[in-house]
Amino acid sequence: TKLHRERIGGEIANIGAKVASRRKQAEETIAKNDLWNKFEDALKSHDWTYEYADDHRAWSAGAQNADSIRDMYNILKIVDPIKTREIYQKYSR
Repeated sequence: TKLHRERIGGEIANIGAKVASRRKQAEETIAKNDLWNKFEDALKSHDWTYEYADDHRAWSAGAQNADSIRDMYNILKIVDPIKTREIYQKYSR
């Protein structure tokens, strides 16, 4: 029905506005925090074998670093998912 189409069209417009807003926020966060360089530096220095550490402190530090990398990845992929994946794959082992 016409009413149904109008309602769905309005919902799609709202979703589009939310996506654009989220992308703009992500771009501002990335620029403000120099996130691309921080992401690459974190990947370079990450201990990719931390899960096998016998020392709980080493494991905790590795897990915390992995969480930070995941957070940066999730922000960066909003703006450029291909570049984000390529950088991640370059350093992940």
